[in-house]
Amino acid sequence: MDTGRNPFDRWTDLHRSLGILLRQQESDPQFIQRLIALGAELEALVERDADAAIFAMTRLDLGNYAIAHSLQTAIVCDIIARRMSSDPEQRSAVVNAALTMNLSMLELQHHLSQQLEPLSPAQQEQIKAHPQRSHDRLVALGVKDQAWLTAVLQHHESADGKGYPGGVTEIAVPAEIIHLVDMYCAMLSPRSGRQALPPNRVARDIYVITSGNTQRLAALLIKELGLYPPGTFVRLASGETAVVTQRGEQANSPKVGVVMSVRGVKLPDPIRRNTVGPEYAIVSSVQAEDVLVQLNPAKLFSFAS
Repeated sequence: MDTGRNPFDRWTDLHRSLGILLRQQESDPQFIQRLIALGAELEALVERDADAAIFAMTRLDLGNYAIAHSLQTAIVCDIIARRMSSDPEQRSAVVNAALTMNLSMLELQHHLSQQLEPLSPAQQEQIKAHPQRSHDRLVALGVKDQAWLTAVLQHHESADGKGYPGGVTEIAVPAEIIHLVDMYCAMLSPRSGRQALPPNRVARDIYVITSGNTQRLAALLIKELGLYPPGTFVRLASGETAVVTQRGEQANSPKVGVVMSVRGVKLPDPIRRNTVGPEYAIVSSVQAEDVLVQLNPAKLFSFAS
């Protein structure tokens, strides 16, 4: 990887490469090796700048929801796995599983992101079967890493036995991480007929609906990403509109760059604000479509550093 290159160009390339690879899964004899290489590049980018990785996750072009969602989930899983374990093999298994968790339903997942009507019985059956089918496809493609395979198979299981496909109650930790992050990223993403939910609300809802070890993982996720992750547009107490560029020491006080004045005028260059104090505290998140600003991520992160 070219470490001197703009990391946001690399995230765009990684998104594109992952989409091509996942669509060619059955025709590419080097699929597993290429997938592992993409996972390793993702990990290197997260290690280089986790805030930039979260920003990319938040502002990533969702032209194909299924591909973008897999990449988003893998980014957050890597961040959580790094906090939980120093074992690089375990982290790689989580990342690779997140990238391939929906291998058997990519077209359906993209279609559902645009579907307004309720799920049909056939769609419900496909959804319930996809962890097993994705697991089996990975085995057929040559995956032998049991941690990877188990995480894919169990990523919709629940400790109360109400998950699928097996209704098991003893769930591997990598699968628990993916299950939680999968829900979190899905709630952050816009769908047909529904705007993206504000990240602070998603954090609250994720914590409330979980329990036991999954709730502990939810608390870790919130601590790592904050209530307003990088890439989130926010309104400040000053009336200015800003975008979060870096996580702060507290979950509710990240570092931001003001991109629009109190009067809604686009600023030529971002202005740093400290959201810890009351004057520039965050009062709410703002929907991206309500901010008529074309962001320049490289410029924002040069500013942030």
